[in-house]
Amino acid sequence: MNDYRCTRYCLHLCDINLKKNIFLKNFNQIHPNAKNHYSYIKERKGKLKGEFLSIYNNKCAYCGNSIKNLSIDLFEIDHFIPKERFTNSNDANNIFNLVASCHVCNRLKSNYDITESNKNLFDVETSLPKLFKRDENYYIKINNEYKSNADVVSFYEHLHLGYQTKRIDFVLMELNGMIDDHKYYKIRDQLIALYKEIVDKRNLISSFSQ
Repeated sequence: MNDYRCTRYCLHLCDINLKKNIFLKNFNQIHPNAKNHYSYIKERKGKLKGEFLSIYNNKCAYCGNSIKNLSIDLFEIDHFIPKERFTNSNDANNIFNLVASCHVCNRLKSNYDITESNKNLFDVETSLPKLFKRDENYYIKINNEYKSNADVVSFYEHLHLGYQTKRIDFVLMELNGMIDDHKYYKIRDQLIALYKEIVDKRNLISSFSQ
C-alpha cells in the first residue's frame, strides 16, 4: 500500500506501538516515577524528543513533512486525543496518546477531535494511508471510498492537507532524496539549486497564507 506521506526515498511507518514500548522501557529506567511522558519528550533540545521523532522516521505523522525539510525545533509532540477529553492528565500525556507532528499540522489540529465511532479510522500507522493518497501532481487527496465520511473530510480540511504547501513539501523531500542518491551525482549541483529555488517559493506562499 502506498503511503501519501512517503516519497520513494522514505521509510514507511511501521511497528509504532512496539517502538513506543521499547522507548518506554528505556524511559522508565531513567525516570521510574514519571507519569507525564509529554513533559519530558516535548523538551526542545532534549534527547528524548529526537528519540521519539525517530519512532515516526523523523516525519510528521499527518502530512509526512520530514526533518530534512524542517529543523527539529519545528517539530512538535501532538496529543492525538485532545487533553480536554481526559479526566486524568497523565492519561492524556501518556506516550501512546502522543504523535510526532510538524508545527503547522500541530497548530492546525489544535484541539480538533474525531467522533468516537470513527476513532479507528485515524490510526496514524495503518489507517491514514487508506484515507488519503497523492495524485499525479503530488497533491494530497481523499480516497474515493472515504469522500462521504464527514470526519475524514473535516480532518482533511482542518489540517489543510490539500494545500499547495503540502504538495511543495513532498517535492522537496523527493529532491532531498535525489540529491543524496548517487545515481544523480552528475546533476547534483542543479538539484541543489532547484531545491533552494523551491524553498524560496514555498516560503513566499507561506508568508501570504499567514
